[in-house]
Amino acid sequence: MKAANSLLCCLAFAARAGLSAQEATPAHGGPEVVHTVYLEYQEADRGLVSWVFLVPLQNARFSKEPDFGRRRVCRGSLRLGSEPEDAVPFAWDPGQAKLYLDLNRNGDLTDDPNGVFSARSRSDQTFTNLHIEFKTRIGTRRLLADLSLYQTGLRWGNRLMVTLACHSFWAAKVLLQGQEWQVGLVENLAGQTPRRNGTIEVGLGRLGSAEDGYLLLRPWESRNQPFNLQDGSLDGFNFRRDLFIGHQAYQVDWAYDQHDGAPGFKLELRECFAALGELRLTGRFIQRLVLTGTPNPPAAGPFTVVLDRPEPTVRIPVGSYSQCRIQLEAGGAQACRLEQASPVMPVGPSNAAVLTAGGPLTNTVRIVPDEGSLSLTYQLVGAEGALYQLLHQDRRHPPSWVVYRKGEAIDTGWFRFG
Repeated sequence: MKAANSLLCCLAFAARAGLSAQEATPAHGGPEVVHTVYLEYQEADRGLVSWVFLVPLQNARFSKEPDFGRRRVCRGSLRLGSEPEDAVPFAWDPGQAKLYLDLNRNGDLTDDPNGVFSARSRSDQTFTNLHIEFKTRIGTRRLLADLSLYQTGLRWGNRLMVTLACHSFWAAKVLLQGQEWQVGLVENLAGQTPRRNGTIEVGLGRLGSAEDGYLLLRPWESRNQPFNLQDGSLDGFNFRRDLFIGHQAYQVDWAYDQHDGAPGFKLELRECFAALGELRLTGRFIQRLVLTGTPNPPAAGPFTVVLDRPEPTVRIPVGSYSQCRIQLEAGGAQACRLEQASPVMPVGPSNAAVLTAGGPLTNTVRIVPDEGSLSLTYQLVGAEGALYQLLHQDRRHPPSWVVYRKGEAIDTGWFRFG
């Protein structure tokens, strides 16, 4: 048997331009170089990142609300802003698939014409294009999101499970190492308090903070392409204050500040010195590699290292790296590695480290007997034995299989996604 869609497996990849490795700019012996960028608020057509929240419900009615009759209604408040008054009271009428937001926060759910939303389906109640404003110390700012609400009965107690998909981000153009980049920030509204059941408590007031956020970094010419932070692609990623791009080290500083009369984020990329060590890459077809360092005193960092189309040998900051994210490209197809964690990889000033990751990718089929039948699972395996998945999959054409007996095809079929 074989998988018909080879895709990335045997594609030859043409020679590609890479950044030459060189030492990072010294922090002394010359003028300090700081790249200052003011990011502008932007909105995407699709959700960029989503979080699952548990929202406490209230028993009390609002001072004024629509006539819900005898239908069961869920009432509560979404607490996304930094102040208690930023909470957005809501009432969800699942019987009518409607959501009412108190956008002006006056306790009246009948005087917000832009705060009434309808879901397309009563079975999957997702409310799209919710524009919410928040008052901050430096002005009013916006948020665009989709909300999916779930009736969970008594499983979560007197709480509602909500999935929030954020469309909002901040971005601008910056010139680094002679190349124009789109650099940006997607705020992490959830913070770092996951619960045992996999959800995250709402109400941490993350708006206006870059802490634990996502750094958007891609070539300027790609700025109009859609991106997602949870599909495995690496246009954006979690980052640390110490950042290494190509062959230059930076210290990253953020400030939520006012610019041209509107609130936003100021980003400073300060060029700095980093002792470098050698890293050898044995895999092929690497489009972007993101390494995350672990604290390792007295070495600087830990660094987040970003390498685009790297050469087989590169120089990166000395330290230990415990997380490797990788995106491949060949023949117009892209893939990402499913596993992020990897054994701690030490990069020293004199001894070269070796990272086996990337292509070529091999189509494989895992066969498991299952009560008189065979269970076939399609897997895309990299050079290091890790599993990969294709990005931007065309689900109309899933991978197929064929069973042969004595050279003759006796059965064929397709793998199901998921």
